[in-house]
Amino acid sequence: MSTFTVLVAEDQALLRAGLCRLIDTAPDLATVGAAGTGEQAVELARGLRPDLVLMDVRMPGLDGIEATGWPCTSRAGYHRLTISSRFLPEPFQGSGRD
Repeated sequence: MSTFTVLVAEDQALLRAGLCRLIDTAPDLATVGAAGTGEQAVELARGLRPDLVLMDVRMPGLDGIEATGWPCTSRAGYHRLTISSRFLPEPFQGSGRD
């Protein structure tokens, strides 16, 4: 069985650590990196080339919506899943990513 590699991007340290631990309990998943900002997520994705980036939508600086548009996080064969503890659609309307 092959292992699916995951990069976790979440600005809240406790949630980020919990997500990593939860992912690592699955036999076919492995956390290969964790980022606290969108900038860190882009840098890690560029170097680690994970199969999946689990990305928080709202982070300080480069947010998850912007970070998923960078070439290193949108390559072919690459999966993205964005998460948010709350969703307020107003800031995202008209962004072309509705």
